[in-house]
Amino acid sequence: MWKFKNCKMSIKFMAAFLITGLIPFVVAGFLSLHTADKALYHQTFETIEALQVEKRIQIEEYFKQLFLHTSIFSRTMEVRSLYDRLVKYHEDTGVTETGPYDVTNADYQRIWNSMGKSLRAYQAESGVYDVFLICAKHGHVMYTNAKESDLGENLAHGRYNDTGLAKMWKKVVKTGKPAVSDMESYAPSNGDPAMFTGNPVYDENGDMLGVFAVQIPLNQINKVMGTSHGLGKTGEAYLVGQDRLRRNDSVLEPDEHSVKNSFVHPDKEKIDTEAVTQALDGKHGEMIIKNHDGIKALTHFEPFKLLDLNWAVIAEVEASEAFAPVKKLQILTSLVGLAGVIFMIAVALIFTRLITKPVKKGVEFATIVSGGDLTQVLDIDQEDEIGSLAKAMNQMSANLKQMFTELVQGINVLSSSSTELSAISCQMLSGSQQATGKSETVAASAEQMSSSMVSVSAALEQLSTNIQMVAASAEEITATINEISG
Repeated sequence: MWKFKNCKMSIKFMAAFLITGLIPFVVAGFLSLHTADKALYHQTFETIEALQVEKRIQIEEYFKQLFLHTSIFSRTMEVRSLYDRLVKYHEDTGVTETGPYDVTNADYQRIWNSMGKSLRAYQAESGVYDVFLICAKHGHVMYTNAKESDLGENLAHGRYNDTGLAKMWKKVVKTGKPAVSDMESYAPSNGDPAMFTGNPVYDENGDMLGVFAVQIPLNQINKVMGTSHGLGKTGEAYLVGQDRLRRNDSVLEPDEHSVKNSFVHPDKEKIDTEAVTQALDGKHGEMIIKNHDGIKALTHFEPFKLLDLNWAVIAEVEASEAFAPVKKLQILTSLVGLAGVIFMIAVALIFTRLITKPVKKGVEFATIVSGGDLTQVLDIDQEDEIGSLAKAMNQMSANLKQMFTELVQGINVLSSSSTELSAISCQMLSGSQQATGKSETVAASAEQMSSSMVSVSAALEQLSTNIQMVAASAEEITATINEISG
């Protein structure tokens, strides 16, 4: 079973250096990247929000200025004089309540040429598409600068009674206040989308005579919404009506995503995103959603309400571009991190080598010494603990060498003494052998003597027996003598 404690010191030191170095480095890098990612995220949304708010303020200011100028001009004497003259022409020509207004005869042309100069000047100065004077009572379009097919029409009973112009006229007549109609296709202007605003024209008694109206030019709205500074190549701001159709041409794809195309192909060009829905509901905020092209985008939305208008102001930038700095930062951080890891590995290798190399030398030195070679010297020139250990090991080797030298000398002395003792032993051995020969002779003699002694002993025993027998006989004789003498 693998155990870390059994690994080589170089591996342990490398692991220690890398763990203590890489973990803080990785954590710091992750936190820095996360912080930068979050900061860029908020910065991008702040940029989008700033542009969206700027566009909302600009378009609101444009409409307010337009309404103001229209209101002011509707009260001028030029408008009143022209209206009075056109009413007189109305009466002189016998225009009926439901019929059209005759604009074909020479009298009308003289009125248009002579008394319409101020209105044409106003059109040129304000940049509006067209200017209208409409009869409040019957809805006759008595004057236009553009002289399109709506001139002379009856907005109450004629063919254009359901157009944006007619709707605006009805609102002004009904409320007596300025009104605006939202954008929709307008047949007299080649079917292009158009929107209108109008103001009531009153006489000295405060009675409404007519409606002074202008056709709001799309190019002016495009001009206001056309810049998208700070949003890069994929960012833009645009307006969306309650019908989910555009109210300005796309800055990025003006031909494909134009207001005109929106009204020609409403099913295809409808912008029905969550941001648009919430903005039209009066909410504002930010989110990351798929835009009308199905591309993930950072989106900021806000409602735009003015008079009868209820639009959504949308600013967005594709997520791929918005997060491009984050990706670049991630790549840069990864490269720096990789360089840092390589640097730490290099430093770890250097320091590991500085530590383990003298240790390896010490191990090799100890192995050589354990093999009996005391002639080696541990070459480590350091003043640290390892240097002290090396000096101690060299001293140990020197001491062992001296000890073994003295031991060898003692062995040599012992060897010499052993030689002398060996010679003496040989002499002693020779004498011992002679003594052994003599001892054998003595032993033989002794053996003979022992045999003789045995014979003598037997003779003595026999002699003793005889003596005892003699003694017994002597005692018997004595006894006999005593008996005789007694």
